[in-house]
Amino acid sequence: MALVRAALPANRFLGARCARAGLADPRDLRTWGDFERLPLTTKSELVEDQAAHPPFGTNLSHPIDRYVPVPGQSLPRYELKARRLVRRAADSQ
Repeated sequence: MALVRAALPANRFLGARCARAGLADPRDLRTWGDFERLPLTTKSELVEDQAAHPPFGTNLSHPIDRYVPVPGQSLPRYELKARRLVRRAADSQ
């Protein structure tokens, strides 16, 4: 539940999808039936969102400066920075 409380207001992509399903507020998730109403997301929906809102789309739960690229991926992939990130091997290259 803490994840939903943190992500729903911060993530525009998730927030809009949940609002359309009648789950605009984390407090709307009270029963298993409420959780079953959470919308599933397809890859094509993520691709469309990213194309409409480049470069990363609206599926971000944190400011963009909190993400770092993950090296060794065929396509760019980003993850959240650790709170105590000192130095990563990819940053030293």
